[in-house]
Amino acid sequence: MGTHILTYIFCLFASCSFAQKNKMLCGDTAFWYKLQYEKDEKLKLPHLIESTDSFHFRFRTDKQIVEIWTSDGIKFGGLITNYINSYEFYDEEKKKKKTSRLFSNQTDLDTVQARNVFSLTKVISEIPTDKSIKGWGQGFDGVEYIFEVVNPLDYCFKTYWTPRAQDSSLIEAKMIQTFVNKLDTLLQLNQRFKDFFSTLEPGSYIGGGPMITVKLTPKQIEYFQKIQPYTDYMNSVKDTLNNYLSDTLTKLFATYGKLDCYDEFFLKFSRANKLVKITTNSELTDKEDKRKFAACKQKIWDIFKKIKIDFVHSQVDYIKELNFWEGEVTISQ
Repeated sequence: MGTHILTYIFCLFASCSFAQKNKMLCGDTAFWYKLQYEKDEKLKLPHLIESTDSFHFRFRTDKQIVEIWTSDGIKFGGLITNYINSYEFYDEEKKKKKTSRLFSNQTDLDTVQARNVFSLTKVISEIPTDKSIKGWGQGFDGVEYIFEVVNPLDYCFKTYWTPRAQDSSLIEAKMIQTFVNKLDTLLQLNQRFKDFFSTLEPGSYIGGGPMITVKLTPKQIEYFQKIQPYTDYMNSVKDTLNNYLSDTLTKLFATYGKLDCYDEFFLKFSRANKLVKITTNSELTDKEDKRKFAACKQKIWDIFKKIKIDFVHSQVDYIKELNFWEGEVTISQ
């Protein structure tokens, strides 16, 4: 089914020209549909294409799912699902990564709340998926909003990448962002997620995007409060240090010619500004991966022997992220 989604005409409530499971189907891409289908399996949510409701709407972000439904157009039901996965770091010593765990909770909406959400959906019902909107840009980070709507005749699936990042003249982007903002206000979505996250054990967590969220232990909170003045100092010199290292490393690495390196490395520095450790989050799955990593790691060690960081007066160890991209080196964090 997922491989057919790519060919469907884009729409939300309009009739479409393909039939499957007794419904006319329309949607966005096989990639996003497949990911959400698998996510529904893990969260034990019904697949909307199989719904018999007269109307069922589902809105997704990388941490929440909001849905409403009705069988008669009078009484509405609704559900909010919060979810997040544990983030498991790759263990270089054991050469493996633990299996991520999915955490979630659900809250029912009353009929009034669900009906109010239904009213909001009317405003964006005719907006096509973002790839059918002229001028709608795409990116690798940001946020992806996903909409599903089903009735007895139709099933539709749409995606919208980061409305806030679109040109200010793009009316459709403004309408989608307004819908998201009103939905958040109406259902207090941010607060609901914070309440859910507060129930989790300390650790590292990740949603559907690249950002890692860390919940600290009481001891970690105490430690970070203690070093806050030093952290503030490092933040004050961050741009100067990052720019200096980026420019210097780009020039020095150019002497090696073309490099076949991983995109990102994590560099740990002592309070004396000495490089003490180099790691990567990339999984080294075979001998060639390990060889390339070792070769680039050695070049980084060699180059930092030529670099002096004498304008930074840190009182704590610190970490920088190094990225290679088309002959340039970028330092961040």
